[in-house]
Amino acid sequence: MKLFLKIFAGLLIFMECFIFLGGFVLIDFRSSPYLTGAVWAFLLSFFVYALWRLSDHIEELEKRVRDLEEQKRN
Repeated sequence: MKLFLKIFAGLLIFMECFIFLGGFVLIDFRSSPYLTGAVWAFLLSFFVYALWRLSDHIEELEKRVRDLEEQKRN
């Protein structure tokens, strides 16, 4: 959960700076642009967190495969 919150905070800061520096021109914000930026940051943080966890699982599986190959050689 801490990792997700760190990712969310980073993306929130990025999105708010992006909007403040003129990014609102690229995306049509009909209501509050900063609230919309926070929602986008939240959605992107779920995506980044899922990819991060997937990467961790792949690394664990690679380690298990290496260990099994070592056991097979011995």
